[in-house]
Amino acid sequence: MTAHDNTSLAIGVFDSGVGGLTVLKAIREALPNESLIYLGDTARLPYGTKSPASIARYATQATAKLLEHDIKMLVIACNTASAVALEVLQDQMARIKQLRQRLNHAAQKNDTLRQGQIVQRSRKH
Repeated sequence: MTAHDNTSLAIGVFDSGVGGLTVLKAIREALPNESLIYLGDTARLPYGTKSPASIARYATQATAKLLEHDIKMLVIACNTASAVALEVLQDQMARIKQLRQRLNHAAQKNDTLRQGQIVQRSRKH
């Protein structure tokens, strides 16, 4: 994340449908300066009628889609997903956080990476 700091990243919010929009609204009111990304999985709602394995898979897929947008935090606005897949999603987010920390550390140690751009290091002959 050398190209930007953590404060510029969005908060990702997902629900199995549109009910999570009330959560999104509450976050917007509480944190008006935050960028938000909402994913409503209306194609597969309601999650409550699905198997735990399907719910975990759907929640993991939704989280992966939000992570493509480089979110800094995930809010699970779906009661069913949080009840069934919370631990799986926490593991998924922790792995991403660890990877980002490693990349940041490597970028800080390597002076050829600055602001997300590769620069040529002059070589002494």
